[in-house]
Amino acid sequence: MNYQYIVHRGLTTKQVIERYETHSFPSFRQKSNVRNLQEPFFVIEVKLNEIIVGLSIVEFMTDQKVLKVLSLKVHEDYQRKGIASQMLKVAEQIAKNNSAFYTNIVFQDNWNSFKIMPKLLEKTGWDKPQHRLTLAKLHYNQVKDLPWFQIKDYPENFTVTDWSNFTSNDKEYILSKQNSDNWYPEILSPFQLENILIKEGSLLLKYKSEIIGWITIHLVSSKSIQITSFFIDKEHRNTKASICLIRDAIERVYKNEIAEQAIFMFEASNKTMLTLSKKIAGDNNTGAFTKVWVSQKLIQ
Repeated sequence: MNYQYIVHRGLTTKQVIERYETHSFPSFRQKSNVRNLQEPFFVIEVKLNEIIVGLSIVEFMTDQKVLKVLSLKVHEDYQRKGIASQMLKVAEQIAKNNSAFYTNIVFQDNWNSFKIMPKLLEKTGWDKPQHRLTLAKLHYNQVKDLPWFQIKDYPENFTVTDWSNFTSNDKEYILSKQNSDNWYPEILSPFQLENILIKEGSLLLKYKSEIIGWITIHLVSSKSIQITSFFIDKEHRNTKASICLIRDAIERVYKNEIAEQAIFMFEASNKTMLTLSKKIAGDNNTGAFTKVWVSQKLIQ
C-alpha cells in the first residue's frame, strides 16, 4: 500500500489538540495538562487515501537536545504493517535535522501496546527499555480505613500551611536553598504547573517554623489529582510527618470534593518510596501500581 508520511512543523499545543487529539495515544491533551511541554511540536501523519492511519507527536527539547516521542498510534486496521517502525525512523530523521543527541519514548505496562513495544524498539535499533518509574493510583475509599490513614497528628514542632498562604518569602527561601545546597531533584520542584495547582491540597511542611518539605497537587481530570512533587529533607524524612503530609493532602482534596483518586510517580530505584507506597496503598491493592518504561536511541 502507498502510505504517505507527512511531517508538520511548528505546531502549538492548541493546534495539535484541535487537529490530532482523536488520533493520539497516549492522549496529547492529557499529557499537556500534566506537563510543561515545549512548543512548537512536530507531527508525523501517515495517510492512506487521505485517511489518517497513523500518527506520532514529537517534542524537541532544545535545551537538552532531546527529541521525545510523546504519542505513537496506528489505527487498529493497519497495525503490523511497519507503520510504527517507519514513524520512529522519521522521528530519528527529525532528531538528526535538529542536532538532537538522542530520541526518547516512554510507555506503560498497562497499555494494550505494551507487549509489542520492546520488539518494535529493538527492531528499529533503540535501547532495551528500562523500568524507570512506578505510577501509583490511590482511591480515597480504598485507603481511608487503612491504619496509616488514621495517623492525623503531626510530630511535635511540625506544622503545615496550604498554598493559599504561600508567600514570596517562602519561594525565595526554597530557591535560595536549592541554589546553595542543590536541595531537591528538579523533578520534585514545587513550582511546576502552577496554573492547575490545587492550593487547598498543596501543603508546605515546616519544622520549628522553617520550611523542610512540601506536597504539591494538580488536577489532571474531573476525577483525579496528581501528586506532582512530594519532598521532605533528609533530616526529617524518617518521621511520621511524611505519612501525615500525604494523608493530610488527600483528606483535604476529598473533603473539598475536588477528586477521589490520587496519582503519583516515583523512581523505580527508590526502594524506600516503593515500601512507603505499598504501605499507603494497602497489601491487597495490587492493581494500584503501573510500571513506566523508557527507551532511547543515540543519534549518530
